[in-house]
Amino acid sequence: RRRWWLLVVAPVVTVLAALGFVLLVEPAFESTTSLRFSEDQGPFGGTMPAGAGSSGGLSLLASLTGRSVPIQSEMAVLQSRAMADTVVSELGLRIEMDEPTRVARTDVFASVEVAADAAEAEYELTRSGTAFGVRGEVLVARDPFRPFLNERREMRDYGTVGPGQPLVLEGVTVVLAPEAASFPVIRFAVLPTVEAVETFQERVVVSKPDRDADVVEVAVEWTDPVLAARIAGLLTRRFMERRETTQAEQFGRTAGFLGMQLDSLQDELGVAEERLR
Repeated sequence: RRRWWLLVVAPVVTVLAALGFVLLVEPAFESTTSLRFSEDQGPFGGTMPAGAGSSGGLSLLASLTGRSVPIQSEMAVLQSRAMADTVVSELGLRIEMDEPTRVARTDVFASVEVAADAAEAEYELTRSGTAFGVRGEVLVARDPFRPFLNERREMRDYGTVGPGQPLVLEGVTVVLAPEAASFPVIRFAVLPTVEAVETFQERVVVSKPDRDADVVEVAVEWTDPVLAARIAGLLTRRFMERRETTQAEQFGRTAGFLGMQLDSLQDELGVAEERLR
């Protein structure tokens, strides 16, 4: 009876701790997509039709250009820095939202463009009436040998901007979405490219769920559900485009080689015919 208060306090503390966790920890969303690779691939990545190898020339061409790439190699390309750089650049993933939280980036910005040489910076947009006053702290100099001890930043004023209007910053251009008018403050940072790419690679997992199936799964975990889906879709599209380009180039080189061999054989055949006459 002396400890009856524990029976009351313990559940309350547990509920408050769980509530605090839910409120303080930003949720993560996962988007997945799958890619199927055929073991019997044609020159452009498709499955070779039945009987394709029945004729000599086509059989040789198929054997030289249709070699299937190990799935582990395809997975390595999907997880490569080159693919990460492409997606980070196209989707402007160097931008990291600080405030508001728990909203999709598309609810704040209708469009985002980040140049390759965009300066590292932190920006703050403060609403005043129907427009936002814009200020930013921009990195203007850094000693590469002591980057954190010797860097110089400047505070800059960028005037005002309203929803639907382009905001041009240091290598960054954004357009505020109509929904942005409901936020009193908008804060975001422009990360270094290396940091943005490393974060991307940490949040993208490429796996082969079934070792007996030629299927690769790409899973993207992001705090923004819209961005998670866009990242997964763009990554697989750019991978397939790169794969088709590589296979087309391989086919062209092989066709050129076979053409030279054919010319050589025709010359040898002509010489042999002359000898027989």
